Amino acid sequence: MSYIKEFPDYDGELYIPKGFNDYSWHNDVCPHVEKRYDNENLKIDVCIWQDYIDISLREREMGKRYLFQIKVNDGVLFSCETDDLEKVKEFVKCFENGEWIHDMK
Repeated sequence: MSYIKEFPDYDGELYIPKGFNDYSWHNDVCPHVEKRYDNENLKIDVCIWQDYIDISLREREMGKRYLFQIKVNDGVLFSCETDDLEKVKEFVKCFENGEWIHDMK
């Protein structure tokens, strides 16, 4: 899928870290990328939802631009909303380095 095809009116550029794929789908509220880890007993999805820059186009006008989530077996283990892309990049780095979630502040 492609955020350009699924969200033709998207007013930003999608941040796609190395190893992440664009899983944007037009029935979601905004584009997102994921990195998926899957084995027989454990499924981990690291998701970065990236809402519109224009606040009036967001589903929640008081919502933040980025939502970083770590899901384990379809349950949310960690979730953080922010307007700061650098913070999202730090979360990705912490996860890739195997750092504990409580270190992601």
